[in-house]
Amino acid sequence: MKNTLLDYYKKKKPELLRDENTIETLLVDNYTPEVSATINNELETILGKLSTTEQAIIIAKEIYGYDYQEISQLLNVSVPTIKSTVFRMRKRMIKER
Repeated sequence: MKNTLLDYYKKKKPELLRDENTIETLLVDNYTPEVSATINNELETILGKLSTTEQAIIIAKEIYGYDYQEISQLLNVSVPTIKSTVFRMRKRMIKER
């Protein structure tokens, strides 16, 4: 993620990269405890509405960083099914947020 952010700003905003403080400011997590708690509550609410298989797929992909093939082997579900589930759940989570 850090490299993606730096690549973006190198391409789009090269003047921002001249100052090291600006880079550090962009990379720091500026969430207050209240904002973090709110985000966690929203995620719990959304995940609570999903089936256990959908929860397992989303958690394995987004939190633990497994790739589609690994999730497929763990859950004995085809890769295309996992990809479509992740896509639909991301879309649903954004919509419900």
